[in-house]
Amino acid sequence: MKIMDKKNWGKPIDETLSTELKELTDMTDVINVSIKHGISSSLLKQVRNRRTSMTENSAPAVQELIKKADKKCELLQKQIRKSKNTLKKYLE
Repeated sequence: MKIMDKKNWGKPIDETLSTELKELTDMTDVINVSIKHGISSSLLKQVRNRRTSMTENSAPAVQELIKKADKKCELLQKQIRKSKNTLKKYLE
């Protein structure tokens, strides 16, 4: 599902995407992205939570929120690798 595909506008975002966005973004992310894109934070939160459909106007903000979630995921992966290495040292 490409967010910027017009065929996806007028529908809620995918459930799996919504779950990931809720886990990997917080209200600070939602507020910052909504300010940047000139939409209300409550609208972006509703789109993220599948309470309202995505529109042409909200799609760029959703796309940026996905990028923020992806970045956070990468940071978490690095942190997990570092923690695993630390723990392995204590088990050897």
